[in-house]
Amino acid sequence: MNWSALCTVAQELVAVLDTGKYNAVPISKVYEAIQGGMVLRCLKETIGTEIDLSAVLDAETYPNFETEYEAGLQALFAGYAGQERPKWGVENSGLCLLLTWTIELLKQQARRA
Repeated sequence: MNWSALCTVAQELVAVLDTGKYNAVPISKVYEAIQGGMVLRCLKETIGTEIDLSAVLDAETYPNFETEYEAGLQALFAGYAGQERPKWGVENSGLCLLLTWTIELLKQQARRA
């Protein structure tokens, strides 16, 4: 999985969280998107032009990233769903959970390098 693309997703999530407009996106909505394999597309649909995922959704710029990212999130979901608070320190914001799981995917990639 491409580190730069993961960093782009993380940076975009930070920018969106900073607006405060999407703090109410529940963890359950993120879980639905993960299970459907559509997280990036759901973010774009929910947040619109306030999030720029064009590069990470561009198959020429980052081949296979969307598929790999979704698979990584699904693996985290399979292993940790329901343990948000004790494992990740998150219990309210779906976007915060998505950010911390994106950071976890970065850490996993670093361990493999």
